[in-house]
Amino acid sequence: MKRILLTGATGRLGSELLQGLNSSYEVCAPTRAELPLSPQTDFYSFFQQTKPHTVVNSGALSDVDYCESHPEEAEETNVLAPQKLAEACRKLNIRLIHISSDYVFSGEKGSPYTEEDEIGGNPNFYGQTKEGAEKAILKANPEAILLRVAWLYGKKGPDFVSSIMDKLRAGSTRIQAVEDQFGSPTSIADLCTHIPYFIERENVKGVFHLVNEGCVSRLEMAKVIADEFGSVCEVCGVTSKNFPRPAKRPKNTSLRSLRLQETKLPPMPNWEASLREFVRKNKKAPE
Repeated sequence: MKRILLTGATGRLGSELLQGLNSSYEVCAPTRAELPLSPQTDFYSFFQQTKPHTVVNSGALSDVDYCESHPEEAEETNVLAPQKLAEACRKLNIRLIHISSDYVFSGEKGSPYTEEDEIGGNPNFYGQTKEGAEKAILKANPEAILLRVAWLYGKKGPDFVSSIMDKLRAGSTRIQAVEDQFGSPTSIADLCTHIPYFIERENVKGVFHLVNEGCVSRLEMAKVIADEFGSVCEVCGVTSKNFPRPAKRPKNTSLRSLRLQETKLPPMPNWEASLREFVRKNKKAPE
């Protein structure tokens, strides 16, 4: 049985990944205290001791507004630490799967980005750190796999989907959602199904877009969630100016994958089908 080392196992993505990987692999999930995501961490020695087949790096400082006001911490956690981690993996011949983001793009293209598009130009510091991480990782370890995900939702919030579901459970009669920002919603459950494909395919490397298929606004997502709830709640569209944030959000960072098909890996499901399935299974308030 292959041993997988998973960073960020207490986060939104990592906690579900830990559950999903445990059924097929021996998973080592060190705490932040045991393996801090810091450039001061001795990843080489830790990996020598634990001897993983693959490292899945799902850990990051992902609060976009926090990163904007804490740039040094964001740079250390999101760029310098992954670079050092990637170097250790290369030296020890350990496979690396790094979770990246749609925010490596500027959002100004006007249509979905593919793996062939150039990265850069995101208006917030978080996006700039994810861009920097990709460049640093691929320079340190050209065999690494980078999986770009976007607009994640799952069992462990907070996220946009959980916030809309909470409002519907509370009996809201009117919900506002942004209509001028577009992206590719991604079910964490679908990621947990697909990431093992990358663990098993020894010849795969480079960048992949791993998101649910389609481009959608927050408004369209909210309408689907309300419909699946059977709610008569009025879902109204507003512009992003109605929800000012410390860090500017890009207009359209929707993604489309060319490489999944090229490498004969299964496609990700359609965004609406996955969202409806998630809402059906999780309508009831968590205990």
